[in-house]
Amino acid sequence: MGGRCDLTDKDCIHVLPEVWNGQRQFWEEKLEEGQIDQLNGNGEVGKIALYTPFHTAKEYPEMVSFHGLSGMRERMASVFNRPTTWKDYCKFHSPTNCTEDDGVAGRLPADEVEGAKYFLDGEYTGFFGPTEKNDCSLNPDTCSGHIVGAPCTWTTNYDAQLYWNDIALESDGPLEENNGYGYGDMIDIWRAANATNRM
Repeated sequence: MGGRCDLTDKDCIHVLPEVWNGQRQFWEEKLEEGQIDQLNGNGEVGKIALYTPFHTAKEYPEMVSFHGLSGMRERMASVFNRPTTWKDYCKFHSPTNCTEDDGVAGRLPADEVEGAKYFLDGEYTGFFGPTEKNDCSLNPDTCSGHIVGAPCTWTTNYDAQLYWNDIALESDGPLEENNGYGYGDMIDIWRAANATNRM
């Protein structure tokens, strides 16, 4: 029934067995519409780990293990640049301010929602560049590369892993609580990394 049990009078069920906080808007809408039952936790805890894009791992094979990331402040700062929103790319990096297709952005973002995106298929490939935080000549003791941090509502140990293993990466996302990224932004940044072969 294409997920529409209301279109049949026969027994029908559509199961979404796993729901994450990043899907909250979806399940709240379906709950309000009476399409689904109230969600309950099952006691399981999901965790995420450190991921390196394939093209980065291929170029820097030592970075597939924390051993190759540890104690390498300048290397982390030079390899792992920060993702740039479409709006900021147009404002600070595009030679035409996105008034013409420049190979990265096909046009200006249509609104604030698009402007906050890190990738939009066919319109914005994404852009990664260094900031002052990547500049080890300005900040020799604190310069860092970028890591895509999760929202603080997710269970993750990356802050402790980075600190105790001396890995100079930090997240600079828009979420004020921990500088993390929402689920949609995380996916867009990975898509941009794959589209540009950068990170």
